Amino acid sequence: MGGEYKVVFVTVDEDRPRLNHLTGLVIRAFPGCVVYQYSNPMCAVLNTVNREIDAVLLSAGASQKNNWQLLSAICRERPGLQVIVLSDDDQFRETALKSGAWGYLTRPLTGQKLQDALLAV
Repeated sequence: MGGEYKVVFVTVDEDRPRLNHLTGLVIRAFPGCVVYQYSNPMCAVLNTVNREIDAVLLSAGASQKNNWQLLSAICRERPGLQVIVLSDDDQFRETALKSGAWGYLTRPLTGQKLQDALLAV
């Protein structure tokens, strides 16, 4: 990632404090990047389809049913876009990867863990 342009990320989590924490981790890991954050998954789909995005960080879990729909929609509308699914455990890893996710990370996230995953994109 990187180069002559600003790196652009989308963060999605219906839980606002967790969304803000995730966005902060991204900004600290990639100073100068652009981050669009969404607590509404459908808004994320609408705004991700028409923007130049490098990666999407998407929270997933039993309580995040809308985000599974978001993953499917993004993969359908933007094939090849790197989507990394974040969860509290490995319970959803197989579902995420079969649904088109590029990667899967479990919480708690550290800046280094996030940076390593995003640099691999």
